Amino acid sequence: MNPRTRDLLVVLAYLVAGATLVALYIHYGDRHADGYDLRLGSWSAPTPDYVVWTAFWMLLGAPAALLLALGFARLGASLLSRLRPPSDSVWMVGVATLAVAIPLGLRELVLGGAPLTDDEGAYEFMARLLASGRLYTDSPPLKEHFDIHFMVNNGKYYSQYFLGWPALMVPGVLVGIPKHIGALYSGALVVGLFLTVRRVVGVAWARLATVVYLTSVLFMMGAASQLSHIPCAAVSVWFMLAVLRSRDESAPGGIHAAVAVLFVIAFFMRPMTAVGVDAPFLVYWAVGTARLSRRSRWWAWGSLSVVALVGAAAFLAVNYVQNGSPLRVAYQAYLDYSRQNHYAFSPYDAEHDPDLPSLHSTLGPMLATFAGTLYRANSGLFGWPSCLLPVVLAWGAPRTRIWWWGLGWYALTSVPAMGVGIDTFGPIKATEEALVILVLAMAGLAQLKDFLVRIAGLPRWASPELPMALGVALVVLNLVGYVPPRLAAVARVASAVTLSERMLAAKGVRRALVFVRERVPQCASVPTRHFVLQRPYNTPGFVDPILWVNRLDPRRDAALRVRYSDRPAYVIEWNHCTPSLVPFEQASLREVSAPSALSP
Repeated sequence: MNPRTRDLLVVLAYLVAGATLVALYIHYGDRHADGYDLRLGSWSAPTPDYVVWTAFWMLLGAPAALLLALGFARLGASLLSRLRPPSDSVWMVGVATLAVAIPLGLRELVLGGAPLTDDEGAYEFMARLLASGRLYTDSPPLKEHFDIHFMVNNGKYYSQYFLGWPALMVPGVLVGIPKHIGALYSGALVVGLFLTVRRVVGVAWARLATVVYLTSVLFMMGAASQLSHIPCAAVSVWFMLAVLRSRDESAPGGIHAAVAVLFVIAFFMRPMTAVGVDAPFLVYWAVGTARLSRRSRWWAWGSLSVVALVGAAAFLAVNYVQNGSPLRVAYQAYLDYSRQNHYAFSPYDAEHDPDLPSLHSTLGPMLATFAGTLYRANSGLFGWPSCLLPVVLAWGAPRTRIWWWGLGWYALTSVPAMGVGIDTFGPIKATEEALVILVLAMAGLAQLKDFLVRIAGLPRWASPELPMALGVALVVLNLVGYVPPRLAAVARVASAVTLSERMLAAKGVRRALVFVRERVPQCASVPTRHFVLQRPYNTPGFVDPILWVNRLDPRRDAALRVRYSDRPAYVIEWNHCTPSLVPFEQASLREVSAPSALSP
């Protein structure tokens, strides 16, 4: 047997063995786990079915990744010698286009326009308010009908969220695409990611990092939604890149102002992210300014001071206008309103009424939740059998000290958090830190390659091409084994969430007053629990063609019906998991006639 034939057989053996393990993983799911029909529904500890799924993914996927990598490494040595990679500029244009196109496609084909959380409607409401030049609008008459998650309704009507993301959403509102604007920021993110990883570990790993980004359910579904995490991650990655650039001898004079502006924008979007992810890089920038000349140092600190003062003034002014005090944020106003309103239409209740939303106050729950965070991040960030293991390989790698500082600081500051966000498509609150982990993962694989290059006498299978081949194998495995169950769960949730809207459209209802008590029961998305608990959000003028309102009681509902007497009115009722559209007068007569309505 000639050497070429023998090499081909060895490659096939590796690939067949790896594919066999993947097939075994899929077969187990089909026979014993309902095709990995995920029973998701947590924002802190992973659900038992998620643990079973990811346990098999780690058990069978990890050796499959190694076997496929061994095959890819031998193939890659001959294939790469024949390929001429595109220029960096062409690559950036290509991945940026895909980073926009993939989320847009997912939004239409998987989500069907559905939100993944109630937060999305609150963000868009504030974006529309800002586009009209307002920080709040007046509460409408009979305002309890318009109470909804995360919206203050105490005479002023506005969202609890900070205004950074709604402000960046305003261009989408102005051109009529507020639900698609997140995908554009995804394009900016992937370019910043490429430039950052190229700077740290080289162009080949930067290209791999962008492919990992484009194939991550966490990143792509986040960009398809109206959540703030991908836009904030885009700002953060450019902030990190600006910090690195500021330490160059050839750094432009305006780079320090860019550092300050990007940090302030990130703070306006997600303050906890700015503190937990970006703050170590700000310290790194400050340390770097000590090397500058006196004049340059004064310019750097002056830039930061001016931008910080302007940002702080704007932040405090928004608090004053919305909440009556510069030191009182909208989160506090929403909690106060929830208490005054006896927790109606609020995610809180008297038993679970936090002083600080989403944070634990005792050590035991903190550590337990953090353990769950590590477990979810290990597979949920990039869809690999282990997303954290390649990071360990980066210990001691050159140019990674600041990234380790960032990872350590994030771990420390995230311990009090009640969770890392909904698990429908990943640990969403880890999105920004996932960029740090991705940089370290690429550095870990690069350092492994350097190790293999330096060591003489290693067997042929331990070739220097193995680390890159491993990265490619992990991407392939993600697409084959991890992405399908995740997207199936998201599609099931999206279909359930839009049941009422699709029913109205099917019945030809284009203008109406629609009373609801709940948007959709959890049974509609079984076995996955959805996170859209409230009716659709209205726009700030409360003159939407379909105006969604809360169903309260016969007297107050009748008063609101009179106020909107110029449009037909309906009540959405649920029979188990099936909605029905009942004319308001018929539903009211039935409710008034019911014994419970007549009892004292």
